[in-house]
Amino acid sequence: MMSVYKSITLEGSVNLSSDASLTYTVGSGSCRSLLAVKSVWQYYVPSQEVLVLLEVFRRMVNESIRIGIANDASSLRKLSLLSYNQLAQYDSPSYYKLSAISRAAGILASRKKSLRRGLPTKTPYAVRQQLVSCYGFKTPIGQETGT
Repeated sequence: MMSVYKSITLEGSVNLSSDASLTYTVGSGSCRSLLAVKSVWQYYVPSQEVLVLLEVFRRMVNESIRIGIANDASSLRKLSLLSYNQLAQYDSPSYYKLSAISRAAGILASRKKSLRRGLPTKTPYAVRQQLVSCYGFKTPIGQETGT
């Protein structure tokens, strides 16, 4: 059986194209191709406004989780119907609320799957500050940025 992992030496070349495919060429002939995952790590010190927004989002996720557990709801549709009006107390754009509900639904679905498999689970809650949105983010000057 041939090993999938190969070390890259000076005799070959590696190219990463815009469609995230990685091609390794040895000499002038054989090519091996695999799909690469694009990822970026960037150091960022958030402002006080951003920290407040991150904390509000975390609290909205936890509130949605609490509502989902109380009503035995883990689907996105049911959780949205139950918790959207409850999240009106938070001063944030409506699409942040929808993203928080979606995040909570994912956490609850994961918990439900673990329970079905017989694994012990704790009461889930979001600990880390996070902000997830598929709709974009508002900057302080009001311009919307892409995701």
